[in-house]
Amino acid sequence: MRRKVIQHGPVTLTISLPASWIKKNNIRKGEELNVEEQGGILKVCKENNNLPEKSKEFNLDGLTKETIRTLLGITFKSGYDKLIFSYSNSEMIPFIQERVNSSLLGCEIIEQLSNSCTIKYLHIDSSKEFDNMVKRMFLILEGIGERILEV
Repeated sequence: MRRKVIQHGPVTLTISLPASWIKKNNIRKGEELNVEEQGGILKVCKENNNLPEKSKEFNLDGLTKETIRTLLGITFKSGYDKLIFSYSNSEMIPFIQERVNSSLLGCEIIEQLSNSCTIKYLHIDSSKEFDNMVKRMFLILEGIGERILEV
């Protein structure tokens, strides 16, 4: 099916959605749709649940803190939902925690071990993320408890 591209402003281009798809998916005016770019293909979905989770694994050994800082920012901006970092130096943990808490809005460390951590972008409207948010709260409480015991 072919659609004509319409220009609405200096940089805004739109196409219309097929009426049959709109009716089948019960799309209403003002509703938000998810658009995922896959090379030269765009996927349009009604809900986040229809999109596969995009994840990437990295080994941080030998990387500088500046490289890791850049890597964290770029990967989430590139559309990854989950990053798994492995490292042999546990001194990376506070650095990663600080970076996630200060600069990566919507991202949380959902699992943290002595040699790895998992960071995930939490979709606010997804009820599936509730378990991850509760797990994160317990991780925070565990960290607070450990700091109290150290004092």
